[in-house]
Amino acid sequence: MRKINFLSKLLLVSSILFTGSAFAKTIIKLGHYNSDMHPSHIALQEYFKKTVEDETKHRYEIRIYPNNQLGGEDQIVNGLRNGTIEAGITGLLLQNVDPIFGVWEWPYLFKDNQEAKKC
Repeated sequence: MRKINFLSKLLLVSSILFTGSAFAKTIIKLGHYNSDMHPSHIALQEYFKKTVEDETKHRYEIRIYPNNQLGGEDQIVNGLRNGTIEAGITGLLLQNVDPIFGVWEWPYLFKDNQEAKKC
């Protein structure tokens, strides 16, 4: 009887310990190369981070790393591929992964802004 009582208490305690991870926040690391004073970083910090965290009821925590803190563009791309970084903003380096990412760098692709917006 004591053995069953001990095992039931052990099972209860272990189930409580291991269910805590179900309620943990998911951390999303976002790396980019701009400085922390750049307008895009400020927008990420003040709008993107706040919006995502509020809309998900704080199940996700966005951590933004400016100034290549997570590495240069090639390291950010590798981190995205390996799953060590959840989000990243890179420049032209993605053209090496797939040429379609370079489409925005093609000169004279559109006649004007209106034509580009139609696409």
